[in-house]
Amino acid sequence: MLGVFQKATEALLFFCEKSKGKIDKMKALKLVYFADRMHLRRFGRTILSGDYFGMYHGPVHSEARDVIEKTQLNDPDEESYVEERLRRDDDEVVVAENAGFSRDNPAFSDSEVDVMEEVWQVFGRYHQLKLREITHLYPEWKKKGQTLRRDNKRFRMNLLDFFDNPEPESLDILKNEFGFAGDPFGEDEDVLAYSTEIFKERLVITQ
Repeated sequence: MLGVFQKATEALLFFCEKSKGKIDKMKALKLVYFADRMHLRRFGRTILSGDYFGMYHGPVHSEARDVIEKTQLNDPDEESYVEERLRRDDDEVVVAENAGFSRDNPAFSDSEVDVMEEVWQVFGRYHQLKLREITHLYPEWKKKGQTLRRDNKRFRMNLLDFFDNPEPESLDILKNEFGFAGDPFGEDEDVLAYSTEIFKERLVITQ
């Protein structure tokens, strides 16, 4: 069973491989967020455990960011795991030599890999700054994110807010500026209600 840092490493590795072996760190973090958002709304749980923070450039999975920045890795085994799978080249994350993501990795369910594949198909073509703009259209960031500035202030995000749908003006931007036919995270109301209840039940169990 992989810990949160190791599984975050594998998710980053997945998107890095999709991007021909290297990917901008901001883009990687945005794709991780999109995958967690989509899986949560569809199945009632995120792919990665850990914390999300709203920052100037949008939502950030804290542990995935730590993997890229190589901070907060206090366990030598965790640090070694990251070093064997990924390396950093300026603002890019690069697949380490002989490393590769396996769909058969037992740490990932079929639904998790399917969602990551879908996220890449939907968002992989966009530049990281465009992905940043897209993240700013969703309620969980808009609630407090518009008050942030470049001095690295942040706020802890509530995953329950990930179930909220974007406002009409945000949908218009998604359609007119980014070419989406609708909300790429749109789910049937019954599916969304069921996923929300599953997530709330999980919260009660873990508290």
